Amino acid sequence: MNTFRQASRSTALHAARTARQEAQDRTRVHIQLRGLPRSALPSDIRRTVIREKLTAVTDIVLDYHRFNPTGRAYLTVSHPDFMKTNLHALENATVGGIPFESYSAPPPASGPPERTRGPKGRAEAADRGLITGNGPRGG
Repeated sequence: MNTFRQASRSTALHAARTARQEAQDRTRVHIQLRGLPRSALPSDIRRTVIREKLTAVTDIVLDYHRFNPTGRAYLTVSHPDFMKTNLHALENATVGGIPFESYSAPPPASGPPERTRGPKGRAEAADRGLITGNGPRGG
C-alpha cells in the first residue's frame, strides 16, 4: 500500500514539475546546451543549428571558466514560440559526433562591464577583477 502512495505522489510531483517547466518555457528565449566537447567552437554549434533546421536562433554564446570552455553553450531564440520546436529538434543532435543535452534556461548571468575601453579602462577593469575569463564569451 505504501509503494502505491509513493508512486502516486511521485507521479503527482512529476506532473506539477512538468507543468511548471512548461509555464517557464512559454516565457524563456534561451536554450542551454550541456555536455558539449570542450573543443567545440561557436561555428560548430552554428553548423548543428543549420543541420537540425532550428528556427529563429539569433545568438550562440559559449560559457567559460577562467578562459577555458565549460562544455556549455547558450542559444538565444527570437521569440518563446520557437522554444518547443527547437528543443524537440535538438533531442538527438550531436556536435562533433558527441550527443549533448538541451534545456530551456534563464539568460546567462553576465552584466556589461562599466569601462573596459582604452588602456585606462582595461587597467581599471583589471583592478576591479572584471577580467577573470568567467561567464559567457569569457567575460
